[in-house]
Amino acid sequence: MRRTAPSLRRVLRSLMTVSVLVLSWALFGVPRPASAEAIVVTDIRVGQHGDVTRFVLDFTQKIEFTLFTLAEPDRLVIDLPEVGKVNSGLEMTAFWIGPDQWMIMASHDTHEDLAHMLRTGFGSSASVTEQTDGWARFDVEGENTVAMFERLCPLDAKAM
Repeated sequence: MRRTAPSLRRVLRSLMTVSVLVLSWALFGVPRPASAEAIVVTDIRVGQHGDVTRFVLDFTQKIEFTLFTLAEPDRLVIDLPEVGKVNSGLEMTAFWIGPDQWMIMASHDTHEDLAHMLRTGFGSSASVTEQTDGWARFDVEGENTVAMFERLCPLDAKAM
């Protein structure tokens, strides 16, 4: 049986799944060295893992990042946010809301299977909760609203 080339969407989905696996490994498995040395990639592995291609990078330090794809040429981009900051790409946004706690956002139209992709990528090393419903909006006014939001949310409310 002859295999046909995978579609661009499937390749990008595989790359995003692979990147989530790298994120999982980076968040949960990499010890931080005592010295503040530069981050070094110590190993790169690519292989077939079920129906996805897995791309793994080993680092000398723990890293945090968000990922998104770009076209022309097609590529995967990884950005590294600081604690309590947000990184937005063309397709995804990542909020680092606490130690080992992330919120990854993407358009439902283009990433309907994002929760499944994250669950697949993280496996048993993380809990993934889909947040596609149950949202509420509150209009809040007053002198102490920023202070109130700083107590409710670990994000930088003053910057918002």
